[in-house]
Amino acid sequence: MTRLADLETVRGTLIDRMADCASDQNYTVMGRLLVDVLKQIAELGGAEIEGTGTALDELASRRRTTGRPDASGVAGSKASGK
Repeated sequence: MTRLADLETVRGTLIDRMADCASDQNYTVMGRLLVDVLKQIAELGGAEIEGTGTALDELASRRRTTGRPDASGVAGSKASGK
């Protein structure tokens, strides 16, 4: 694998793990790592996640789908029925 492919794999893994993370401390650390990985991908000329938006948009979308609150405290549809 190339460095770019490795970084893209790490990006996907971090996004998946952040979506399932229950610890605020771990979430923060992974978020910082994600920002660094995205910066490295951009420096190597790699593309963002398919579609419009960034990896953070994708993460926010996944959190809404699972009913977990985003940074503003707004939860997705699963949590709204509580």
